[in-house]
Amino acid sequence: MPRLFTYLTGLQRKYAGPTLRLDAGFACDDSAWHCVQTGGRSALLVLDAMGYTAANTHDFLTNEGRQKLAANLMKMAALGAGDVWMQDGIAITTSNEAPPGDYDLHVALYCGEKTYLDGRTLHLAAVRAGQVGVVQLGSSQGNGRLSIHHHEVVTMPASTLPDPTIAATVDFVLSEARYYGRERD
Repeated sequence: MPRLFTYLTGLQRKYAGPTLRLDAGFACDDSAWHCVQTGGRSALLVLDAMGYTAANTHDFLTNEGRQKLAANLMKMAALGAGDVWMQDGIAITTSNEAPPGDYDLHVALYCGEKTYLDGRTLHLAAVRAGQVGVVQLGSSQGNGRLSIHHHEVVTMPASTLPDPTIAATVDFVLSEARYYGRERD
């Protein structure tokens, strides 16, 4: 994650304009010991420190974990099934189905085979570890309808240096997970 933050910061400079950092899921699940020990909070805390807007928790986040995240004043939306985050005309959900309401764009944090825009719902392509999906949207000529101007999946270079602030955040979160593990034993 520290290397990913460095890479995302560089991509944001390359693709100027408003940015959403989204995690489509499985950043924290039962295959990672630290996720189990923290009730699903560990990776989400790091994503929040990295400036992510929203993350799909795939309902792995426990109620206790959700309450602790709220107490930490986390800025990122941690979305489970049925959750909707809305701000500035954008609705983000974990479902491909658009939620009711008034918004300009619905982003579905449920990835499929390709990136495409269906009406006002943006569907995202799945990416593998070490990859990042980039999508640039804009209004079509004169009609005000959104369209995809550019999209690609890019691979983070192996030479990407880790960001020290995010590395320290990861160290803190892992220490907390070890503490919770000792406390439960």
